[in-house]
Amino acid sequence: MPRRRGQMDPFLPSRHTQWLLVCVVGGAVVSKTVLAPDADLRRAFLDAVKSHREDGWTLENEPTYPCVFLYRSAERRMVTLCQVDPDGGPLRHFSPWTG
Repeated sequence: MPRRRGQMDPFLPSRHTQWLLVCVVGGAVVSKTVLAPDADLRRAFLDAVKSHREDGWTLENEPTYPCVFLYRSAERRMVTLCQVDPDGGPLRHFSPWTG
């Protein structure tokens, strides 16, 4: 799907720290990686997706945007880029699975 006029590429380098977050859907954080300012966000994200695929995970959607869902057996995971520290601060990572 082509981008609409005015939409930003979510993989553009940022001047701010970002996090690559892998979590169980509806559950705990599996891993988080701090990405330094100006890091190659696309490469970091695609490397995480590739690593999961090589470990036998199946993608549910294409990694066109920085959020994919994967499954293996009965476990389902989400891999995403996060602009706020998932460990704290006044703004926590949004999770639609917790209240």
